[in-house]
This record gives sequence, structure tokens and C-alpha cells, in this order.
Amino acid sequence: MNSFEVMNLFAAQIKRHLPAETKAKVITTPSSVKDKGVTVRISLLKTSLGMQPSAARNIRTARLRLQVSGTAESATGLKQAVEMIEAVDRYLKEPRTLEREEKTEEGVKIIPVPNTRILQQVSQEDSFVSSPDSTEVQDVDDNRIITINFQED
Repeated sequence: MNSFEVMNLFAAQIKRHLPAETKAKVITTPSSVKDKGVTVRISLLKTSLGMQPSAARNIRTARLRLQVSGTAESATGLKQAVEMIEAVDRYLKEPRTLEREEKTEEGVKIIPVPNTRILQQVSQEDSFVSSPDSTEVQDVDDNRIITINFQED
């Protein structure tokens, strides 16, 4: 597994775990998607290799940015943005493992990826609404850094 695959697995995992009522569009960047409203954007910031001293296998770290961003043009849009951010907060509150989908005869099964760990970092200086004086459109920008440790193939 490489960092690009990890980013895509994480994006799919976030999309699966956000409640349907948030109507979240989850995309990886770079992307040409320029939809109105608020989207979850996931970007690869850094990938690095480290060696676990007690193991003979290489562990790689992928640092991602998860950004809930876009414009809220009404109270409904602002409500959806807040619900989306709160859903991400609840899901990433505890450390998690990466998951992958596996198709079986019964349907799709979610399988945890062994030797993975997902952690998040939220900046207290982060701004949720970046144009608080605007009465027509609010720019939403909630950022967090996601660190995923995984075993490199």
C-alpha cells in the first residue's frame, strides 16, 4: 500500500461514515470540482518513511489535510456546514484504523486494514467562518491534519 492509496481509502471511509443528512461531497485534491455549497476536501500534505525499532517492516506516515470548505449562502447552508463539521469531529474523536471495502456475495463488507492508525490534529487558531461581517455569504473553512500510519508494501 502507498500513500496515494491510503488517501483514497481514507476519503471513502469518511464519506461512508458521514450521516446522509449532511449531504457531504467528499473529494480528493487536486480536483476540478467547483460545486456550490460546502465540501470535504482531502489533500496529501506529506509522506515519510520511518523504521519501527522493534520490527523488521517499514512503517510509512501519510499526513493529510481534511478541509470542510465552501460557501454557505443561507441559514440552511450554514446549518449543513456545522452538521458536517460536527459529524467529522465525532467520527475522528478516537484514534481509528483505516478501512477498505471488499465485495462479497452478500454485498460490500468493510474490512479494517491491519497495522494502521488514524489520528487527527485540530488547530485552535482555525477559523470556521472566514468572513463573519458578510450578511449574504459565509465562507466556511475548517481544517484539520490527519496522520495515518501504515505498513508499506
